[in-house]
Amino acid sequence: MFDVFINDILSNPAILIGLFVLAGNLLLKFPVTDVLASTFKTIIGFTMLSLGAGIAAGTLDNFSAMFTEAFGVSAVVMNTDAYGALLNERFPLAPIIFISGMLLNLVIAKFTRFKYIYLSGHLALYMSAMLAMIFQDFPPVLAVGFSALFLSAYMALSPALLQPYTKEITGTDKFAVANSGSLNYFLAAKLGQKFGNKKYSTEEISVPSSLGFLKEPSVSMSLTMSSLFILVSFFTGSAFIETELSGGQNFLFFSFMQGIIFAAGIQVLITGITLAIGEIIPAFRGIAEKLIDGAIPGLDAPVMLKYAPNAMILGFIVSLVAGIFGMFLLTLFSLPIIIPGMLQYFFVGGISATYGNSTGGRKGALLGALAVGLMMSFLPSLFVLFVGSPSDTLVFGDSDFTVLGMLVDSFASLFN
Repeated sequence: MFDVFINDILSNPAILIGLFVLAGNLLLKFPVTDVLASTFKTIIGFTMLSLGAGIAAGTLDNFSAMFTEAFGVSAVVMNTDAYGALLNERFPLAPIIFISGMLLNLVIAKFTRFKYIYLSGHLALYMSAMLAMIFQDFPPVLAVGFSALFLSAYMALSPALLQPYTKEITGTDKFAVANSGSLNYFLAAKLGQKFGNKKYSTEEISVPSSLGFLKEPSVSMSLTMSSLFILVSFFTGSAFIETELSGGQNFLFFSFMQGIIFAAGIQVLITGITLAIGEIIPAFRGIAEKLIDGAIPGLDAPVMLKYAPNAMILGFIVSLVAGIFGMFLLTLFSLPIIIPGMLQYFFVGGISATYGNSTGGRKGALLGALAVGLMMSFLPSLFVLFVGSPSDTLVFGDSDFTVLGMLVDSFASLFN
C-alpha cells in the first residue's frame, strides 16, 4: 500500500496537483459538487498534458532513431524520464527522500519568504533518486537527512530564481515554474537581459500576408517539424525507416506525418494545461489564506508553451543545432558523447528561448537557445564523467540534475 501511495499517487503529477486543488477548495468551503468538478477538471487537464507530451515524445523517439542511424553516432542517450525511472528502481531510499523533501518544502513555504510549493512531483522523485545514488555509501539516516535538505532547498529556491522572469512572461504572480531546467531558463533570461533588446520580440516578427497561415502556432509547428523529419529522412534512408519505424509506410509520408502528430500532441498538451490552470489558481487561494500565507504553486514548464510560440520553435531548432555541434565537440575533448534527446531540446531549449525573448527579444531568444543547447551536451557528459552512472546508455539532460548532482557529489566526497 505504501508503494502504491508513493509510486502511483505522489509521483503522478496529475493526481498530486488534483489533491492540492481538492484541499484548496475544501479550505474555501466550496460546495461538494464544485469541489469534485474542479478536482476532476484539474486531473483531466494534467492527464491531457501527459498524453500530449507522450504523443510528442513518441515522434521525437522516432526522430532520435533516424538521427542515430543517419549519422552513425552511438553513445549515451539524454532522456530524463527514462533515467529517473531507472534510478528509482536501483535506489530504494528514493521514496523516503521524496516524502521527506516534500514535507520540508511545505515547512519552508510556511515559515520563510520562499512560498513556492513544488508540484512537479515526477521531477522531485527523479531528483530524490539521484540524491539516493550519490549518498548510497552513507548510513541510511544520514543519506535521507542530507538528501531531504538538498531536495527541499532546491524545491523552494528554483522557482524563486525564475519568478521575476516568469511573471514578466505570464503577467501574473499567481504561479511559478517548477522544472529541472530552471538554470537553463535563468541563463537564457540573463543573456537576453545583457545582450538583447526585448522591444524586438520573436512574437512580433512580420509575416507576409501570403504566409499568414503560419501565424497559427499549430500550423507553423507542424510544418517546421515535418520539414526537419523529411530532411533527416534523406540521410537516414528509406530502408531503415520503412523496416524499423514506419511498418512499411513510405518514408517521406511517414516523416511528414510525424511532424503533424507532434503538433497534435502539443495542441493536446496546451489545451490540458489551460484547463488545469483555470482550476489551480482559485484553489490555491484556499491554501494561501488558510494554511500557508501567500503560497504559490510551482508548476511544470509546459505551462509556458502558450506564451511565445515563435520563440518555442526558434529555441528548439537553435538548441538542437547547438547540441549536435556540442556532440561533435565532445569527441575532440575525449568526453562521453551525449546523443541529443529531442524532448529535452524542445521543452528546455524552446522554453529557454521564451525566457531569453522576455528580456532580450529575438537576440535574447537566439543566444539563450544557443547557450542552452551547448550546456545540454557538456553538462550531462561531465555528470557521467564525475558523478558516474549505473547505466551505460542513459543520462539526465536537464541542467538542474547535472549541476546539482555534481555539486552534491563534491559535498559527499568530503566525507569519504
